[in-house]
Amino acid sequence: MSLIDQIADVSVTATTSTQTRAGFGTALLAVCKVPWTSGARVRSYGSLAALLTAGFLTSDPAYQMARTAFAQNPAPTRVKVGQRTRLFTQVVHLTPASPVSASDAETYTAKVDGLTATFTSDATPTVAEVCTGLAARINVLCGVDVDAIIATGASTASIQTLLPASFDGLIGDDVMSPPRRLSFTFDSSTDWDPTTITVTGKDYAGATITETFAVATSTAANGVKYFSQVTQVEIPVQTGTGGTFTMGVRASVTADGTSGTHVACTSAVDGLLHSYELVTGNVTLGDATAAVTGFETDLNELLAFDPDFYGLALDSNSQAEILVAAAWAEAQKRFFAYQTADSACGDPSVTTDVMSRLKAAAYGYSLGFFYPAIAASDGWLAAGALGKNLPTDPGSATLAFKTIAGVTRRAVSDAFIAAIITTPDSTGKNGNLYLDFNGTNGTFPGMMAVGEWADVVRGLDWFRSDVKARFLAVQLANGKVPFTDNGTDLFRAAVVASIKAGIKSQLFAASPVFTVTATPVAETSALDRSARRFNGISYSAPLAGAILYTEAAGTAAI
Repeated sequence: MSLIDQIADVSVTATTSTQTRAGFGTALLAVCKVPWTSGARVRSYGSLAALLTAGFLTSDPAYQMARTAFAQNPAPTRVKVGQRTRLFTQVVHLTPASPVSASDAETYTAKVDGLTATFTSDATPTVAEVCTGLAARINVLCGVDVDAIIATGASTASIQTLLPASFDGLIGDDVMSPPRRLSFTFDSSTDWDPTTITVTGKDYAGATITETFAVATSTAANGVKYFSQVTQVEIPVQTGTGGTFTMGVRASVTADGTSGTHVACTSAVDGLLHSYELVTGNVTLGDATAAVTGFETDLNELLAFDPDFYGLALDSNSQAEILVAAAWAEAQKRFFAYQTADSACGDPSVTTDVMSRLKAAAYGYSLGFFYPAIAASDGWLAAGALGKNLPTDPGSATLAFKTIAGVTRRAVSDAFIAAIITTPDSTGKNGNLYLDFNGTNGTFPGMMAVGEWADVVRGLDWFRSDVKARFLAVQLANGKVPFTDNGTDLFRAAVVASIKAGIKSQLFAASPVFTVTATPVAETSALDRSARRFNGISYSAPLAGAILYTEAAGTAAI
């Protein structure tokens, strides 16, 4: 227990625990991709312009998460970005449904990094056939293509400055979205010399970038920078004209359908997220990314560097990572908002999905959304929910019926809704969804994994912190607080002030009337008086609650 906890200890009996620090309006976005390589691992930003100035790209998860948070009204005054230094390797499973008919062709379509991969089966379709075909399509779009930029390059005895007109590959000088890493492949000719090729082009944001590639016979030279377009290739003088080369793109994602049940898509670069979106309803998603060793240590290090935050959202939201972050958030009393695309959450017979596991663990600090897309630029729902909720007074607003600006609603079936959402008449997985309410998009119902309401959890956390701050203020404002009835009444009055503030924010109800009492000093123990410890304040305050479900009954008569 910290010193401040010993000086001002406040207990709140509710469904969930409480936490101890300020910063109830601030979210930490924990991400792998940041523009810095050293220095502070947690940095605060008050606008999107500030992120761009710091070097973030508009395609970065941190930027897109912050953009969604700042898009809300009212918007947070700042967000914090924390660097995850232990890099995950993203693995996503695309699972095709069994064909509707064993004698009719069927089309399966998904988007990877915004590129549409479509496979149409033959007239006698099987799941294994679809897995093989869909994987092949993804590899064509996202895999290695050694001659995609220049298909017929050659060495010369003079400097070559190759411009787009001479790029004869399939991609050539076209804009690549998403950007790709480049490669050169050289033949075995002795006309190649150990020199350096310089490539110029554009990055994600359209800024000019360059990268160098070492010439080496019978091998490939692989780049690490991401180009959205190649604009110039400069090749130094070589011994002769007999050498040939191709210039292409490296794999961004490798797809494997050999399981016969799903397509496993693995990122070629650790710490890099790729987006996945479903186009046809006969494909489902599952994020199989492992929780990298040391992920919890990452979170502890971020907290130690800057503890002044309350909300937490992640860039990568696999089941394994969510489970680690949820356990950490429970211990540290941080409000963890996550989103999952795992279709198992919508199956009531499955109890091993992430929502079921967090419910079983009775976690009071995890708010989970099912959202059927991964890392889509218009799909950062968890970050948006934090941006919507944290600027409000704690306890004053639910997380039900809230439109999240910048997030596209993606349809879910009635069966999924029934499996995920817990209502007064049904038992779900205590999850949340982004739904259509008569033409208006909204979150629902705003429930934590344990079954408590998000506004209650945050409100009671604020209350405990506020009472502790007022207790400390009493000590700081007085040269001495005497161990008398007048002295203890100062602390009783502090609790009264906090409850009244809670009534104003609609955390507590004004009726029935709350009570706060202080044990008379004459009834305290000599041991406590000797230790200068007063633990005789008790209170009872009714929560205001909220109405989400309404019924009306009556008679219509002529």
